[in-house]
Amino acid sequence: MLGKNQYFVYLCRWNIIIVDMKRVFGICAVMLAVALMATSCFGSRDDKVVSTALASIVTGDSSLGEYVIFDNGQAGLITKGNELVNQIPADAYFPDQATGEARAWIYYTSEAVNDLMFDGKVEIEALYPVDIQLADTRLPANIADEYKDEISVSSNNITYTRDRYVNLQLFYKSVDSFFDDEHKFRLVYNSDKTGYFAESYPANDDGYLYLELYHDAGSDVNGQKYKELIMSFYLDDLMIGRHISSEYKGIKIFYREGGKARVVEYKF
Repeated sequence: MLGKNQYFVYLCRWNIIIVDMKRVFGICAVMLAVALMATSCFGSRDDKVVSTALASIVTGDSSLGEYVIFDNGQAGLITKGNELVNQIPADAYFPDQATGEARAWIYYTSEAVNDLMFDGKVEIEALYPVDIQLADTRLPANIADEYKDEISVSSNNITYTRDRYVNLQLFYKSVDSFFDDEHKFRLVYNSDKTGYFAESYPANDDGYLYLELYHDAGSDVNGQKYKELIMSFYLDDLMIGRHISSEYKGIKIFYREGGKARVVEYKF
């Protein structure tokens, strides 16, 4: 089975072609803004425009089948592209394949249906799996020593969807794609406000939920090539004991770049 960061799958004249994701990701990134912000649109039978979206894939069961949950909550039964879904590694599902979801950037066409379970039908033309990582609800002990490398966050491509996914577009320097698997990331809810970003918090509550993003580059140091990554961090109300979407007016994320602490924000 292919690793979850190793491939991009697409259809071409009814043949499934698998290529190294690293060769095509630069092309894919051009459409990233659309991918992060798009919502499902179940049109009429005649509306067969290929759209893109960051969405969740559920394997379902024998009665439901495989389906997509878009980030606006709409669900679509997958009627084409199931073989692409089958290429998603089992460890890409959170919390597991049997009960959870995988995140993916999909190219699809859709059609509205009158159904109790689904808002429409979805035909997947291509997909790119996106990592899901559980956010930390306290500052990990190894952060100061290991996760101290610089990173950049796109301020235009932050979303918080379905009350559980903080979706980020990240940029970091690398020597070569050979080192991709060495890069590690942590998104932390640090209620104690200690550590590297302690002085960055406002003196008075401004109504935002503050999170901290950390990056460990491993042995991939002194690189000059910028690499790009999309990630979905899982963070829900139960994890922090607050109603995120209703109690906060948005999310602000601290990160380290240019030798200093920086911040980006997303308004609900």
